[in-house]
Amino acid sequence: MPIRQNPILPGFNPDPSICRVGEDYYIATSTFEWFPGVQIHHSKDLANWELLTRPLTRKSQLDMRGNPDSCGIWAPCLTHDGEKFWLVYTDVKRKDGNFKDAHNYIVTADEITGPWSEPIYVNSSGFDPSLFHDDDGKKWFVNMLWDHREGYHRFAGIALQEFDAVAGTLVGERKKHLQGLAAQAGRGAASLQARWLVLSSDRRGRNRIRARGDAGAVENHRRAV
Repeated sequence: MPIRQNPILPGFNPDPSICRVGEDYYIATSTFEWFPGVQIHHSKDLANWELLTRPLTRKSQLDMRGNPDSCGIWAPCLTHDGEKFWLVYTDVKRKDGNFKDAHNYIVTADEITGPWSEPIYVNSSGFDPSLFHDDDGKKWFVNMLWDHREGYHRFAGIALQEFDAVAGTLVGERKKHLQGLAAQAGRGAASLQARWLVLSSDRRGRNRIRARGDAGAVENHRRAV
């Protein structure tokens, strides 16, 4: 493997989400108010990267008319479930008031270069959501919760709810984790480690929680920094 020199993606490539499919690596990054939405780079060796595609190319997928500067696409999540690619993204419409409850969508494609589907609207709860594909075929949607009430801690926990891929909607009970912890708002909430879903409530990994795909067997890990 060649020597990797950081940053591997110089310039304007924030909020990376990396996905491996076979011998190919893909990184999706935020594009904010720029169109087309989301940039996906490709690599075979994790050292040499090229811009491969921008999946959100239609107004029906991403209509940012009226979005202020620095809004639009925040922190996409790119995954593959063994059959097709899944891209979760947030379209932020404002950055004042209750802006942290933004619109969250999913698009899919059989090939990374597309064509990408019409978007599925998921919810308008928090931002920077993620999608977890469990071994039993179930899919779980993860997003931050935000409390807008005066006098309450703004971070209200992380939500985990099953996503029905056939119906294109959230189903079943929404389970809350990390509620009440004095943590910063979770960004890039979910990451997969073997068979576990790891939910992290701050940028440095403190107040983590580990859960099986069905949200059972929960462990709460609090680490001092």
